[in-house]
Amino acid sequence: PANATDVFAIVNEVLLDLGRELQSHDLNIYRQFWNEDAHGRLLEPKPEESCRDALAFLLRERLKRYSITCDAEARHVREKRSDMWCVYCSYGIPIEIKQDKHRDLWRGIVDQLIAKYSIDPRAHGHGIYVVLWFGGKQMPSPPSGAKPRTPEELMCRLNGQLTPEQRRHVSVCVLNCSKS
Repeated sequence: PANATDVFAIVNEVLLDLGRELQSHDLNIYRQFWNEDAHGRLLEPKPEESCRDALAFLLRERLKRYSITCDAEARHVREKRSDMWCVYCSYGIPIEIKQDKHRDLWRGIVDQLIAKYSIDPRAHGHGIYVVLWFGGKQMPSPPSGAKPRTPEELMCRLNGQLTPEQRRHVSVCVLNCSKS
């Protein structure tokens, strides 16, 4: 990577590849985001912090070839903390993670990622908003319209909250961690 835009593009592409792999890998890697009973039956999604750690682990392995590191939770100005921070040299890309049931799902992209983390000088305005889709059953109501029924619909709706300028620097990635 030559700059923050390159780091952003690489991390975004790796996340999209991981999203495709979550539902097609023969080892069912989406299960890392779920609590299981003694028989391996999925019970409920793990807490958001545990999901963040699982995602950071998966990203670290995939980003090594680009010499990009991935840290769980990073400090920013005014004691704010993004969920993840992907770094190459002096460039860093903040990642904010929400589960589909999080009460701030619809506000997090603007109120947290853009307002608090992408303003970090090392990010050069870039950031990635990751939503973990567990089926959407407990999703809070959106500001308008019906609740999205698929991860793709959710991604479109969240992208729709961004201005064209914001879309150049901020991306939305909805990872399907559902059972089906």
